[in-house]
Amino acid sequence: MRLIFFFGWCLYTGLLLAQDPVVKPEGTAAGQKTSDSLKQLVARLDQKMQAKDTVYLTIKDYKIISALRDTTHVDTTMSFVQDKNLNYLRRDAFAYLPMANMGQPRAPLSLERHQSENAPMVGASAAHDFYWEASDMRYYHVPTPLSEMTFKTSVGEGHYLDALIALNTSKQFNLSIAHTGFRSQGDYLYDLAKSSSFRMTANYQSADQRYGYLAHVAGQKSNRVESGGLVQPEAQFESDDPTFANRLRIDQFFSDARSTVVGKRYFMDQWLYLTRIAKPGTEARKSKLSLGLTAQYETRFVQFAQSAAPDYFGPALSAAINDKSELKQRDLFFSARFQNPILGDLKAEAGSIHIDYRSMAASQSTQLGFQGTEWMVGGTYRKNIGIWQLDAFLRYTLSGTATAHQGRASLLTEFSEDHRLTLGAESASRWSDWSQVIRVSDYAGFAWDHSSDWSMPKQYTLSAQYQQSWLGSLSAQAQVMDSQLYFGTALPQDVAVLAHQDMAPYVRPMQTRQTLKYLQLTSEKTLTFGRWTWDHKLMYQKIDQSDPVFQVPEWNVRASIFYSDEVFRKAMEIQTGVTARYFSSFYMNGYHPLLGTFYTQDQFMLGGRPMFDLFFNAKVDQTRFFLKAEHFNAPFSTPNYYAAPGFPYRDFVIRFGFVWNFFS
Repeated sequence: MRLIFFFGWCLYTGLLLAQDPVVKPEGTAAGQKTSDSLKQLVARLDQKMQAKDTVYLTIKDYKIISALRDTTHVDTTMSFVQDKNLNYLRRDAFAYLPMANMGQPRAPLSLERHQSENAPMVGASAAHDFYWEASDMRYYHVPTPLSEMTFKTSVGEGHYLDALIALNTSKQFNLSIAHTGFRSQGDYLYDLAKSSSFRMTANYQSADQRYGYLAHVAGQKSNRVESGGLVQPEAQFESDDPTFANRLRIDQFFSDARSTVVGKRYFMDQWLYLTRIAKPGTEARKSKLSLGLTAQYETRFVQFAQSAAPDYFGPALSAAINDKSELKQRDLFFSARFQNPILGDLKAEAGSIHIDYRSMAASQSTQLGFQGTEWMVGGTYRKNIGIWQLDAFLRYTLSGTATAHQGRASLLTEFSEDHRLTLGAESASRWSDWSQVIRVSDYAGFAWDHSSDWSMPKQYTLSAQYQQSWLGSLSAQAQVMDSQLYFGTALPQDVAVLAHQDMAPYVRPMQTRQTLKYLQLTSEKTLTFGRWTWDHKLMYQKIDQSDPVFQVPEWNVRASIFYSDEVFRKAMEIQTGVTARYFSSFYMNGYHPLLGTFYTQDQFMLGGRPMFDLFFNAKVDQTRFFLKAEHFNAPFSTPNYYAAPGFPYRDFVIRFGFVWNFFS
């Protein structure tokens, strides 16, 4: 009912405000006559030609608008970037390593964190890698209806499908409806994963450009069978025994454990200009003043359910496990924006974030949680200063205990068309995940409340990026972190760790008192020699820490070489080549099914082996086809490839996909 009312109102206002005024044609003079019939015929033909409105459209007229109101256009070219982005969220997953099945958690290979923009997450952070945040939403402005269909086979039985339809009722009002879903059985016995995401967006801009809004509704749900990992990884997986070439024969710990994530969100960002918008050609001499209102309501729910309680996680308080956490969040911000050619673009805002978090379990009669309102002020500022473009954001909490502040600033300059430099700084202080602070569980060792005895984490970042045609993209990032929260292992001295399950009962949230220093250097470059192309991304990382808090590989490398050509009388474009992936061995994070997150461990060192993919991509008209043999070197190497201790990386698999655009 909320969804129908919300978008019914958006549609009604869009249709009402988007109506074009009816202009009646001017009549001819009463006494005006023409005796020359040939001139009358030419005049009528000329009027018909002028009345005919001929419009020439290009792909750049089909615009995609981000949550920050930045605009790009639909891309139908045959580029290697599309191959790297052909996944659930349609973005490059270089800093992650997937598990054996599609839809399972991805092991992080850097300190890149997927988190909400303003407030702590509900928990099960590993499952939220596949969650569409408000900042991930895309709005469309199209002259004619646009549809896009993306398909990809999964691992084992199942498939992935993303369907989008974007249209307009007028030039001012645009709608889009999208649904993304997949089901993947996996190669192992208890690895089923499935997910569904419905998204509906609307954007409106009045004819005089004084009023506009971006709005969306999103409903998301994902379900995973949690296996607990391999029972005998050395004997059944690493031994390369032909008996277990069929992965369904390999023993896993759980057959009855399920993880669920459900989210619903209603969002609207609207603005009204109090001053008239300048006419074309005079806008630079005019100042503009506008008011804005951003409102968002979101609920998130995570659950871990198990029909029986094994000793995998230690003593249980109930025969059946049902751990649940729920977060309800309401954001409301008012803003005033002043734009001036001399003073720049300044927006001041004030508002609140109301948080209602609850953690509960079947064996507990009471719930633990947090309920409160964060009152905040802040704003953004943009200004061109000489050759530099300044972009700054600040949000400071006046009253509240879940957040403190968040701010960032960047300086961008282009020395020429071939040289681009970006400098950045960021500071943040807030809880990152409620499950690290407050939690209730049916397992005795997984309930805690640290809301009163832990200090808020702080993080400071400096970054620089230089882009040049020959050097590609070079970037550096340095972070200093204090009071960081993380999941680690509190192992008793008398416990011997022989396998990954020995650590599971002792995973706990921890806060370090040491100051961590993190350095990341990245190089990304694409070189073309005739019909051959070399594409690589190289990342170097180093953490200065006395005790293990965060573990990342020192080197993370991906390189591709491929051949491009046009065949069948240039009716088809093709790309075919190989991609190599390598990261140095390190104490890879463990995965905890009950918490739905990764934790730091120093018992098992993994990685240090290459992984190869063969691919063939093609384009016919507006359709791009993708065929890939993932990890094709797996049958020829020792099976010791893992995404986490006890949880294998995927075996050799051939997957097919396509992206198909329709323009009406």
